[in-house]
Amino acid sequence: MVICFVGQEIWFELALLIEDEEFKDMLAQFGDYFAMTPQERNETSNGLYNENNDKAWDGIRFAIRMVVYAGYWFNKSECMQQVIGMLGAEADMSPNTPGRMDKEGNVVYTEVEETEYIRNVQEVEYANTNSISQWTLNYIQTAKIREMMDAEKG
Repeated sequence: MVICFVGQEIWFELALLIEDEEFKDMLAQFGDYFAMTPQERNETSNGLYNENNDKAWDGIRFAIRMVVYAGYWFNKSECMQQVIGMLGAEADMSPNTPGRMDKEGNVVYTEVEETEYIRNVQEVEYANTNSISQWTLNYIQTAKIREMMDAEKG
């Protein structure tokens, strides 16, 4: 569950607290794998990552902070551009984006059980505390790391 919610923050803070450059580098390498295409992952890993296990890399909510960290660590501005594109992902039929849309682009609602409220209530699927907080953290951390990268350049 930690990975789903705030795994990246825990890893980043741990790396800072223990002042372990190798651990920081490992986190950046992990983020770099998220930035790769499936073909690049396959080639870089000598076939370890392939179409049989590539779904592990689909979670953009998790990937964004890893990719931006890799961009910062390796000073790769193309990672920052990739993250900006990821942040602009439109809501779809997966839990990767805040709010869920059907194939026609309409918001998907779910009925809340009557026992929860005194009246009928519909909620937007995947517009929950976890999803919205993950996306908020993605924006905050991306903005901060972008600021740090710009400061180092200028």
